[in-house]
Amino acid sequence: MATPTPASIKALLDTGTYPENTISSGNIYDFIRPRKLYPSIEIEMSKPEGKSETQEKTQRGYTFLIHLYYKQLGIGTDEIGKITQIEDQIVILLDTATLGDHKVVNEIFDWTREQPDRKHPFFYMSTLKLIISRVTETTTLIPDGVLKFQVSGSQIENPPIADHTYMNVYDVEISEGFRDIEEMVTSNPDGSHIPVHFASRFAGRFIGNFHLDSADIGTTGEKLNNLKNILANGEKPNSIFIYTNKDSNTPPSIISETINMHIDEITRMYSTNDLTKYRILGKLTKPSTITAT
Repeated sequence: MATPTPASIKALLDTGTYPENTISSGNIYDFIRPRKLYPSIEIEMSKPEGKSETQEKTQRGYTFLIHLYYKQLGIGTDEIGKITQIEDQIVILLDTATLGDHKVVNEIFDWTREQPDRKHPFFYMSTLKLIISRVTETTTLIPDGVLKFQVSGSQIENPPIADHTYMNVYDVEISEGFRDIEEMVTSNPDGSHIPVHFASRFAGRFIGNFHLDSADIGTTGEKLNNLKNILANGEKPNSIFIYTNKDSNTPPSIISETINMHIDEITRMYSTNDLTKYRILGKLTKPSTITAT
């Protein structure tokens, strides 16, 4: 099923094997009947498609209610046994099917069974709440941030001939500044016992997330799988990147930031039913420069 519907779920339940004289394709309905038939199954979409979209992924969700109506004939435990068999068959059919598409990441089955009128318990009503969630790659949004590896000035093993651009970059965080040195003086115009602050060494941090493209893997030093490689003399490589993004102007201006850094760590995330992701953590070797055009 590309997108599940009451009709597609009915078609699935029509193929089931149920206890004799109970459920068949003739008493399975993909709508709610004004007058109930016993036994029967009614399917409704209680929560239409909802969508949550970010730069990284799109999550869609659906909720269905599958109602099983069964009349009580006073036979006792045999009736409950047949109801249980029908419930189990419904779950088996739903569990073995692909609801939505191959990107389904969560299916929740929740049964409730009740006698709506306790004074006249002529029938049982079992309701299966079916919640389907699936995650797909966001394709409608245009990436804002682009990270380019700059060959000129970079010190890496096996450098490429030209610069390389990583297109699927998101959630980039860059922080930098100078460590603090406090010195107490006998007299401070700002007040007694208030220290004077001096700059210590520079420190900076880069965190970037990438959806992996095949073009980002290779043998030259700018590829994601080689950025961490140590130089022949044992030193860490120094890489120069240019990160561009947009500001809040209308129309937006382009912000460009040139970053010099050592790569400290590269994390790979191979999540179930999700795109392969890389996360790079680097240490800035000098203050970055920021321009807007």
